[in-house]
Amino acid sequence: MGRRHPNPRLVKIHRSYTVEETARLLKVHKNTVRSWLKHGLPTIDQRRPALIHGQTLLDFLHARRKKAKTPCPP
Repeated sequence: MGRRHPNPRLVKIHRSYTVEETARLLKVHKNTVRSWLKHGLPTIDQRRPALIHGQTLLDFLHARRKKAKTPCPP
């Protein structure tokens, strides 16, 4: 359904997203977004539906991508 690396350029920083909206925007499964929530993606509050602020989502995706990169050996 989705891609290996979601495109963070699609995220609007001044908008809040639900889990389903985030999944649809980034073309990933909604269980993937729920997994991100378990691995540290913060929500706005603890209420349902879980709302994710756009800037927070963008920062999370950049940090996740940066952590996955490794330098090439000489």
